[in-house]
Amino acid sequence: MALFAGIVLFATRTSRPALRYYLLSGLFVLFAGATLVTFIWEWNNIPADETAAAMPQLTEVNGRPHAFDSIATGESYLQQLAQFLSLHALLIVSVWGCILSYRLVRTGYAIFYTRYIRDHRSTPLTADWQQRLTSLCARLKISKPVRMLESGLIQMPAVFGHWKPVIFIPAGLLAQLPPDQVEAILAHELAHVRRSDFLINLLQNMVETIFFFNPAVWWLSSLIRQEREHCCDDIAIAQTGDKKQLVRALVSFKQFAITNHSRLAVGFPGDRNSFINRIARIVQNKNRTINSAESLFLALSLTVVGMLTLAFVQHNQQGNGQVPPVTSKTHGVQVSKNTAPALITRDTTPKPSKDTPIIIRDAKLPKIVSDGKKAQVVADTPHMDADNVQLRAEKEELETAIKEMNAKREDLEAVQREINAKQEQLEIAQKETNAKQERLAAAQKDMEIKQKQLMIDREQLEKEKQKLQAIREIMEDIMKQHLVGSAKELKSFSLTHEAFIINGEKQTAEVYQWFKNKYIHSATDAYQAEGQFSVDH
Repeated sequence: MALFAGIVLFATRTSRPALRYYLLSGLFVLFAGATLVTFIWEWNNIPADETAAAMPQLTEVNGRPHAFDSIATGESYLQQLAQFLSLHALLIVSVWGCILSYRLVRTGYAIFYTRYIRDHRSTPLTADWQQRLTSLCARLKISKPVRMLESGLIQMPAVFGHWKPVIFIPAGLLAQLPPDQVEAILAHELAHVRRSDFLINLLQNMVETIFFFNPAVWWLSSLIRQEREHCCDDIAIAQTGDKKQLVRALVSFKQFAITNHSRLAVGFPGDRNSFINRIARIVQNKNRTINSAESLFLALSLTVVGMLTLAFVQHNQQGNGQVPPVTSKTHGVQVSKNTAPALITRDTTPKPSKDTPIIIRDAKLPKIVSDGKKAQVVADTPHMDADNVQLRAEKEELETAIKEMNAKREDLEAVQREINAKQEQLEIAQKETNAKQERLAAAQKDMEIKQKQLMIDREQLEKEKQKLQAIREIMEDIMKQHLVGSAKELKSFSLTHEAFIINGEKQTAEVYQWFKNKYIHSATDAYQAEGQFSVDH
């Protein structure tokens, strides 16, 4: 798979990102489908006695169990590795299951958290931006309903969902970036919606969860994500008609050190390498090729795959009886009936007579010739010593493997404890964040109340200033019309809807009407001054 991906990258250096994306995605889907079909085929073709037949034959050597199948002359390191993997298959599958369970829990939590973001602390945008979103959807020919929400729980624009997609915008983004850059971001996210990238991204996460141990899967998946972003960048540039706005938006997000923590979301800026590749491709209009590290990875992968294939082929040939002949010298050895116990299988065929020689042949056991009373072992004594050394070595290897298994189990338990501790810390941090947000909301509400009271006080003060100015003008008019002899003689006056009184004397109707027309304009207008001036309604 990695080899085909490398061929695709090399052969499509000058092709459009859409073609590269479809080829890489097809290769990824083909791998997932072939794996599923192979699993179903193998599962349906397991014989009933496959489990019992697959177990290695055991006997006792020095009172300890031993697998004679592991004794093979002239074995290569690859064959020993294949046997080691077969003997420790249960441990390997157990470790794989633990890590798989952890990744499944992470994926489920990501889906749950996505729904939580959608339903909590997310608000719709203004009507102007909703109208722009509708216009972009029409230009991109998107028929499904698309929602756009502003959330304080995310740090980058992202798209969730397929049937009812939702575009999340970080709180404050519309105020920090120019409208042209925001429109380029929206065009990029809507391109993900039009291309149904959420489904392919979901398939990638599922395959990565199962084949987390396969570097080729991770590499191919990263290539698909990069080409996906390139395709959406091209669509966004085609809609906005300006490369600079999209590039500036990417740079702005990297300056804010914004990252994406949800692999289920189809996000905007991407990781550091993806960001650099996207900027270079947009500016230079040139696709990336395989670098030296990736070339080395492909070469090593092909070498390992070839060696493992050769090892398993040789192992299968040995299992079919195709074993090189073993020659040895012959020595007469007296064997009693109670020699080292071996596996006994009851034979239902007719028994030979006592004088008939019996030859027991095994690819890995010494040949024994018996006439019913005496027997000869066709073997070489130094060869038997070598077998004993091999048995002891395998015994030590088995004990070492058990110790490693216990150590790995302890490591897994430690990792699980660390995960639980981090989860508790995350919950505590979330509670603290919620408490701070509640306090902030209360402070904002209190601030709004104080602002309203301040506005009321300001209006009242303005009215008082206007009345004070009117009183001063009334005093000036009194002096101009010589209603009193001098300013010192003016002790008090009162101008209401009923009369105009100066120093306790009611003025004529003509004077009253003149002052009333000038200063009385509403039912609440009234002016009084006495001694030190004061205003009373």
